[in-house]
This record gives sequence, structure tokens and C-alpha cells, in this order.
Amino acid sequence: LGGHALLLLALLSGSAVGLLFFSLLGYGVEVYRALASVDWWLAPSLVVGALLLLVALYALDARYWKGAGRIAAYFPLLAAAAGSLGAACLLGTKQYPYAPLLCVFLVPTLGVWLLRRAALPAVPPRAFFVALSAQLLL
Repeated sequence: LGGHALLLLALLSGSAVGLLFFSLLGYGVEVYRALASVDWWLAPSLVVGALLLLVALYALDARYWKGAGRIAAYFPLLAAAAGSLGAACLLGTKQYPYAPLLCVFLVPTLGVWLLRRAALPAVPPRAFFVALSAQLLL
């Protein structure tokens, strides 16, 4: 798929996930009950663990690793930290009822930014986000 098709898919998938899992049109009530029933200490523990992992990667200069070490350790640990933060956002539902909705808005935005970097690197960021803003307003 081309970069533009991937961008459209990223925008539509975020909206579809939000409607399906976090609204009254889909399974929002069931998902909310399931997430609110989790013990309160799990979400802050995930946040602390992710932050400690990110600090350790920063202290070890993992961003500048080369070769197999970068692929075998840096990217999986970075993905684990991001997954922990995402899970904490969802599991914090009891204390912060709007946390899942925040995730639904932030994850597609992050996905669009990553897609621009990966699929459309020649397009300047300013031009990309101005065009994207115009599309979203329509």
C-alpha cells in the first residue's frame, strides 16, 4: 500500500476502535466494567515500570546502539515500555474514567506521526500536518 492509503487506514482504524470498544454503539459498557474491575495498583505499577525502563535505556545510551543489539534489545524494550504505558492508560479506568478515550485519541495521532516518518519521509512535517488538518476538518 502507498503512504497515503496507510495514512487513511491509520485514521479510520483509530475511529473504528474507539466506536467499537469505547462507545455505547459498540461494547463500551462491557469494556468499561472489565477495565474498572482491575485492582487499583496495577496501572501505577505499569507506569513506574515503563518509566524505569525508559530511564535505563537513556542511561545506557540505547538510542545510539548499532547492529544486532539495537534490533534485539532496544526496539523490543522500547515497545514493552510503550505497551506498558498503553495498558496503564486503559487499566486506570476506575480512577480516570476518560483514560481509554484519551488512548483512542492519542494512539492514532502517534500512528499518523510514525507513518509520516516511515512512509512519507520526503514530505516536510509542516506541509504534512497542514494538509492533514485540512482533511480532518472536511
